[in-house]
Amino acid sequence: CNSDEIRENILLLGALCQKKQQPLSSIDELVEKITNEGDLAINELVANQKTLERHKLRQLKKKIISKDPDKQNSAKNKLRTYLISVIEEN
Repeated sequence: CNSDEIRENILLLGALCQKKQQPLSSIDELVEKITNEGDLAINELVANQKTLERHKLRQLKKKIISKDPDKQNSAKNKLRTYLISVIEEN
């Protein structure tokens, strides 16, 4: 674990404690959907959640798929953190 991963996990845990956040399973489902379906899922999500940035989602997805499957957790955590931070604002 490096310090960036630890910070991301702390942010993720802090966001989970917020009352207005979606259940973790929903966020995990979104992460998997974005990872597997790509732009189709991103376009659908941005259409439903106007505060999400399409470009940011595409960058995060690109980082996930560019890594070996066993090393994708850090990149997926960044996507989770971003989704939680934007969704909990609404």
